[in-house]
Amino acid sequence: MNAVVSVRRLRGCCILTLEDGTERRLPRPIFRGLHLRPGSAYDPEKVEAYLAEHALSAAYEKCAFLLGMRSRTEAQLSRSLSESGYTPEIVARVLAQLRQAHYVDDTAFCQSWIRRRMDAGIGLSRIRMELRQKGIPAEVLERALLEATDDEERLSDGLMRAARRALRRYDLDDPRQRQNCIASLLRRGFSYAQAKDALCALEEEE
Repeated sequence: MNAVVSVRRLRGCCILTLEDGTERRLPRPIFRGLHLRPGSAYDPEKVEAYLAEHALSAAYEKCAFLLGMRSRTEAQLSRSLSESGYTPEIVARVLAQLRQAHYVDDTAFCQSWIRRRMDAGIGLSRIRMELRQKGIPAEVLERALLEATDDEERLSDGLMRAARRALRRYDLDDPRQRQNCIASLLRRGFSYAQAKDALCALEEEE
């Protein structure tokens, strides 16, 4: 029978190196439940039986813990579960349960993120990039961004808030500093036209 040679503990999982040279990644709750350690016999049938009985509930509890800290996208939860050693089947079943219980909702996450980032003076271009990195599906993302463009007051307020903040660091009478100011707004996700118009509007206020 195969045996455990070594155990490498990683975030959320343990990687077992077996006597035959193969490796097996197990979620930490499963590893703890099997009481495996270097020198232990490794019975694949016992491991699979334990996984079949406990993996779904353990994966669900992990997601509940992560969601208890902050909202997350389906892609983020899927990545976390996969990295912990849960199978694609278990990941799919857990996400389906979470959707049914309304604990995860990519559309709501996307809309909330866009509102908060706009209020923080971040432009839609950068917001799009952030949400892509979080794994929001393209169709969900583009629909939410389209809705956001209709909120002209929030868009304008966010832009002017960012411009006023940038203006504290730059002298617009200096052409080079003016370009640096515009560049800072571009990095926040606003277009060149938006940045230029915002600075002109602030100058008119003075």
